[in-house]
Amino acid sequence: MEIKVFESVYEPREDSYLLLRSVKCSSGELVLDMGCGSGIIAVKAALQGAKVIAVDINKEAVKNTLFNARMNNVKIFAIAGDLFSPLKKSLKFDKIFFNPPYLPEKLDEKDVLSLAWSGGKDGIEIILRFLEELPHFLKENGKCFMIVSTLAKLDKIENFLGKISMEKRKISEISFFFERLELWEIKHVKKKTY
Repeated sequence: MEIKVFESVYEPREDSYLLLRSVKCSSGELVLDMGCGSGIIAVKAALQGAKVIAVDINKEAVKNTLFNARMNNVKIFAIAGDLFSPLKKSLKFDKIFFNPPYLPEKLDEKDVLSLAWSGGKDGIEIILRFLEELPHFLKENGKCFMIVSTLAKLDKIENFLGKISMEKRKISEISFFFERLELWEIKHVKKKTY
């Protein structure tokens, strides 16, 4: 896989590569790369035969994703928009990948690049908005793979998951001297049958 990163697009870092390792898609699966950035996740999923939709609030990231799709000879439908807003409510995905902005910094709508890392209040504002819509766009047996940081209020995220009948499992993590990044698999809570 070959990737070029445009100047005004989030450069893949440790968090991106942690998420990238979880991309294991089957041919024909419908996959969403939320906050696609350079398209590194979308391209890998498409190379595995998935049908991929990519969304980013940064229009340059959408162009970058399409550029990298062409460079790797794969088809990706990429669209600019705020989280799930540009998608039809009828869409249901097998897998959703999201490396959200998680730093507890105030959002600056004028600085498009800062939207790639500024998670708002407690670093979870964007994450909670994403999770609120997630159950509607994930198939019954679908899975969401999301990066979280210990710099954000993880307990609030976990409590919110319970409220929306979703559950998480930590798949892997990497630690730095100032934070730990975790990769979570999120899915619908299985209904108990008696």
